[in-house]
Amino acid sequence: MPRRRSLGSVAWHLLMSLLVLILTHRATSFSALPQPPRNIAIPFMNRIKRASSWENGIRVLQDIESEGYSPDAFHYSAVISKCAKKGNWRAALTVLKRMQNQGVAANNVIPYNAAISACGEAGRTNTAVGLLAEVKRQGLEPDVITYSAVISACEKGSRTDTALDLLAEMKERGLEPDVISFNAVISACEKGSRPDTALELLAEMKGRGLQ
Repeated sequence: MPRRRSLGSVAWHLLMSLLVLILTHRATSFSALPQPPRNIAIPFMNRIKRASSWENGIRVLQDIESEGYSPDAFHYSAVISKCAKKGNWRAALTVLKRMQNQGVAANNVIPYNAAISACGEAGRTNTAVGLLAEVKRQGLEPDVITYSAVISACEKGSRTDTALDLLAEMKERGLEPDVISFNAVISACEKGSRPDTALELLAEMKGRGLQ
């Protein structure tokens, strides 16, 4: 006999589906709006930071549009980060998609970093790795934060080889791995029964003056 989902679970999925439809429709409707000037953008950003939930953060995005402007990449990043803190990776991806539909992030990797972190925190390793690939397809340059977030996701997902490959890729791109990058790769090696590699990375980390 098939397992029945609880009423709460069904309601939550219906809510998420409705949210996707609303956000997609509004993104299409407001795609030609200009971004707000600094004196308007900052107060809205403060409202997002003070929002008690990611849902309230999304309402701020809608308020920006109601004022005749399109939220900028920093507004979207702040809302996506709220989704991450609440462990709601689906909402984070929904907001990212909405932003993409508006063409807001064409020259900014920050919202992708927030979305990758959201997926990593939720254990969605493959999705986090896929977002890195999307960043590259968009012609954006992944930064240290991007790689650190994906490597951390790989550590949580026990993908040791991928974590090591990403660390090597960082160096090839001329990026300097930070403490977060090294700690995540070292932890991945420990989980993957690669103690020798972990010790080598620890020595490299200390040689770079990182603690």
